[in-house]
Amino acid sequence: MGKVNDEELARSTPCHGYTYTNPKTKKDTLILYSDGIKGILKKDQIPEFCTEGIEAPPATERQKERLGSLADGGEGFCVDQETFDTVMLALDALDSSDAVGAKEELKKLPVCK
Repeated sequence: MGKVNDEELARSTPCHGYTYTNPKTKKDTLILYSDGIKGILKKDQIPEFCTEGIEAPPATERQKERLGSLADGGEGFCVDQETFDTVMLALDALDSSDAVGAKEELKKLPVCK
């Protein structure tokens, strides 16, 4: 779930991201972000914060590759260092047991070389 940092900005700007089509199920999934919100929007946040439009072209080959790896149990998946650092900082700011658990899971992911 995306964490709302600036509600006014989030409501007044279009959402952006990409559309991932699972090659096995042929199901489309929107991966969306919004200015004013940190993280990927949950389905219930889309109608609330994407009233100014949605820009979600098809996923790039690299995005498809990474998401496909996750769908297949994470084999071959890695997280880039910048994303790893950003997520760890965000989790540090959340003082909760869920954040501690999420950090432990994140540490298990390989960092891309």
